[in-house]
Amino acid sequence: MVDPIEQFLKSTVISSPLKMRCVKASCLLAMALLHANKNPQLCLDKVALCLADFHKYPEELEKVCGALLPQGSQPQEAGQALLDKPLDWQCSWQQLRSIQCSEAVAILHSKTSNWTEDLMQDVADAIMLEDVLLVQKLEQEISEGEKALATFKVESKDENKGCNGVSNDAQTNGCVDEEVGEVKKSSDGGQQLDLTPSLLGTQTVSIGSDGNWATNDGAAAGQMPPAAAGIENLPPPPKQTPSFYMRFLEGKTDTVEAEKELQKLRWVLSKHPVDVPYPDLTSCCQTLLGVVLQHQLGNITAEEEEEGKKINFSKKLARFGYYKGVRTYQSFFLQHS
Repeated sequence: MVDPIEQFLKSTVISSPLKMRCVKASCLLAMALLHANKNPQLCLDKVALCLADFHKYPEELEKVCGALLPQGSQPQEAGQALLDKPLDWQCSWQQLRSIQCSEAVAILHSKTSNWTEDLMQDVADAIMLEDVLLVQKLEQEISEGEKALATFKVESKDENKGCNGVSNDAQTNGCVDEEVGEVKKSSDGGQQLDLTPSLLGTQTVSIGSDGNWATNDGAAAGQMPPAAAGIENLPPPPKQTPSFYMRFLEGKTDTVEAEKELQKLRWVLSKHPVDVPYPDLTSCCQTLLGVVLQHQLGNITAEEEEEGKKINFSKKLARFGYYKGVRTYQSFFLQHS
């Protein structure tokens, strides 16, 4: 029965986007029902695909989630609703996590959500998925890099340029400027150190053999900030990370460094497969932060803030979004971190 439904879905074209979404949803849910008893993961996979079609239409998504998951998307409740038997409360199937994300998107955009500390935490748990955010960040960086490479043109053939786009005189004087992670001569002859952390390697600061401070990155200069573990104890963000073009192509006479970076990012992405659909989780974090600020959730007492032992949830979420999320959202999170 599944094959005819798939063939029908592939061969059906309807001019109305809404009607097409409804037809596709009905086909996917029919396939989910057929798999419910023998293959529960495949059943949830079809439900996840169904809900993903409504991510950009939160009002429709809210109605579909309400019909499919009347008691919510926690493992036991979702299993009972979709499989006619509860799942183990520790179930962490990717398909279930995707369904929980979809429900969180519906709650985030619903006009009837009654925001409390508990609901805030439930939504945060559903969307703050570090492994998925890493994949989405890598995909965005690769896409941005490919576009930058496609439009890159050498601005001039200055004979005084080195192979990395820095003048030979500047290299001789030790005055190398690499947009991020730079060490430059200051006006008094000392060195100004950029403490912006790198994306993939651990950054340390130490005293060099010449007595000056120096950075020692595990990754090449010009990387994006690192993804520290968890939401707790993330430091204040340093600054907006420059674009891929600024980090790897601006002022360069070739694309060698940019191509190496893209090759590395593609390799890292290949090691983190995600086989089910998710919404844009950085955007979800941005929306949740707006809700938290609007409803003044997750605040701490003035005494705790003065002691510096805790920070309120909005700052934790802003720092999380900056370090874990897609680079293009950083300016927003910086404002609230």
